[in-house]
Amino acid sequence: MYGEDLDLCYKIREAGFKTYFVGEASLIHYGGASSNRAEARHFNTVVKRESIAIFLKKFRGPGIASAFRLSSGLAASVRLCLVALAFPAGIILQQTAALSAVFRKWRKVLQWSLGLEKWAGRLGCRKA
Repeated sequence: MYGEDLDLCYKIREAGFKTYFVGEASLIHYGGASSNRAEARHFNTVVKRESIAIFLKKFRGPGIASAFRLSSGLAASVRLCLVALAFPAGIILQQTAALSAVFRKWRKVLQWSLGLEKWAGRLGCRKA
């Protein structure tokens, strides 16, 4: 889930075909429709990264997949620090709810990068 387009485009390219961007095309994407329940909060945040890790491990090797996981963790750490620094301004501007949501998202990414989201591993990523 969330990585099928990446996998498909890669396989098309490997088969000798090209992929194209068609700017005139339009579609309606009901974002989060498959994972917008309250108990699934940040599910898509973790699964998107897990899907990319699966792809990288399968086609580029475990070292590249590990580098992706590490870089995701570093990026999440930096973002968490920035959000924490923004909290005083958020209190003044009454934006603490939005900042809290952003903080939770990046905390989940950091937890995933450290292997603490055990359920994500059961989705099949570490078998690729």
